[in-house]
Amino acid sequence: MADAAVSSSRSVAVMLENSSIRECEVVRDAGIGVRAFVKGGVRQRHHHRADARSRAHSRRPGRGNGPRHDVRRDPEFVALPDPSAWTPIAGLWDDRVAGLAAGDVVAWCQQGIEEARAVSAEAILSGGADLAVGEVAWPARREWPRDRGTHLGIGYMAVVAHGDDIGAYFEQDTARAA
Repeated sequence: MADAAVSSSRSVAVMLENSSIRECEVVRDAGIGVRAFVKGGVRQRHHHRADARSRAHSRRPGRGNGPRHDVRRDPEFVALPDPSAWTPIAGLWDDRVAGLAAGDVVAWCQQGIEEARAVSAEAILSGGADLAVGEVAWPARREWPRDRGTHLGIGYMAVVAHGDDIGAYFEQDTARAA
């Protein structure tokens, strides 16, 4: 038995340091994964970034082209799950979150800096925000719907000093985690 899955994801991570935006990283990824089950063992192979460079990389010797002996055994394996028994988990996808841009995440961090400074001009803020959107589908199993998930996270640590008095404050929120 064998199956395959294709995936696509986008993530945005904004990092704050010393009340300034230090970095904004946007990663888009796509890939394919294949699993084969033979005599109670499973072998998996995953490739990401379906571009010419990654295809050339996967053809190098030792990268899945020859016999391998690191197959994981599962004495309990009987068969792949029945697609008709699969039920998606509701509430993991939000179209509004999926439509957010990197600039939106940067704007949240800029707003956090401004709000901290409004409380105290001496506030030093660190932390950041992240956004993740991902989908996976099983093309060989047309009756299986795709899995989709969105995630938002934001967290700040503020340090405020007034003379010898120093206070540290932390706030974190996460929503629509998948």
